[in-house]
Amino acid sequence: MAFTSIKVGIISKAEETSQRLRAQVEATRLASVKLDANEYCSSKTDPLARRFAEAQPDIIVIDLDDASGGVACLGVLHAVLPRTWLLVSTSLSDSQFLIEAVRAGAREFLPKPITPASLAVAFRRFVEEVQQPSRAAADGKIYCVAPAKSGSGATTVAVNLATALAEAPDTRVALIDMGRPLGDAAAYLNLRPKHNITDVLRAAERLDSILLESYASRVGNLAVVAAPEAFHPGPFGGLEELPRLLDVAARTYTHTVVDLPIAPDPRELQVFADICAQFLLVMTPELPSVWGAGRLLRFLDGFRLNDRLCLVLNRTGKEDPMDQTEIQRALERQVFWRLPNDCQAVRQAISTGRAVVSLNGSPLSRSCRGLAQRISGLSVAAEKRRGLFGLFAA
Repeated sequence: MAFTSIKVGIISKAEETSQRLRAQVEATRLASVKLDANEYCSSKTDPLARRFAEAQPDIIVIDLDDASGGVACLGVLHAVLPRTWLLVSTSLSDSQFLIEAVRAGAREFLPKPITPASLAVAFRRFVEEVQQPSRAAADGKIYCVAPAKSGSGATTVAVNLATALAEAPDTRVALIDMGRPLGDAAAYLNLRPKHNITDVLRAAERLDSILLESYASRVGNLAVVAAPEAFHPGPFGGLEELPRLLDVAARTYTHTVVDLPIAPDPRELQVFADICAQFLLVMTPELPSVWGAGRLLRFLDGFRLNDRLCLVLNRTGKEDPMDQTEIQRALERQVFWRLPNDCQAVRQAISTGRAVVSLNGSPLSRSCRGLAQRISGLSVAAEKRRGLFGLFAA
């Protein structure tokens, strides 16, 4: 289907803004405006909601500066037109408002002032994801790893998952460290990268596979895009740069593992939720971690992850404060995978700058390989058996 087939609706309470948005949509030459309105929908039965339902736009751009009325409008439109992309332009930055907007159905947030260029990026993404679904099958898979609570071991899981995938035949694997304020993936692998994620995002407009590879550090078959070495409390880049990075990563690598921070921006998280094949939430069998997981699961309900959201129970053992049955009952969700508590293997891995899966004989190594095989469907390389002389190898 051609770009020109994209049908766009516009909602803005200001007539001047509505006219400006119409001109910007037409200026992209990728879409045309079929319907605009200067008021918010209030219910599924009001005349405006019926007009939008009859017009069946592919995308609706909503100028949203009225938090309560705007969020209600999003909910109505999402209910009436569940397949329509709702793009929100707002100057409001309150985190609770952003969360409510995402839960109500906002697909993307467009920074103000909206430009034809930012609209064109969103329109092209719509074409790639909705109008050309066959393309997605050829893209690499992206797995996100997030901690339910600080100290849950999410980075350890991400590093070992990526390393195990990189050892499988015919794979090209990347690990992208989005950790902040400090990311540890490079340190876990004893890397001293010359470039990091901020360099990649600054080059987003001209980013391609070759440039992305040049910014990555390598450990065998694994390409690592490191987090900044310096303390970095805020987001690494704008919302326009992040989708471009993930798109290029999916074209460049068969599998990409993203190590997420403890509290990503809701708009940033929506980008990951839209593209990831699976979202691994890492927790430990302790009450504070279970509480943290419960709060995060409620928050993630608004991101439409559904069965792509997988609980990974880390550092498990016979004397856990809470067993798996109690945890599943408390969270009303099944545990996807269990990783054993293997402090000795983790300490050895970190001290030698290697992934745990590189240390044969560790129960955690075997379990990480099993996790990699389960989520990817690949035949992940089994650990090599060591002979008598191998027992004395370093």
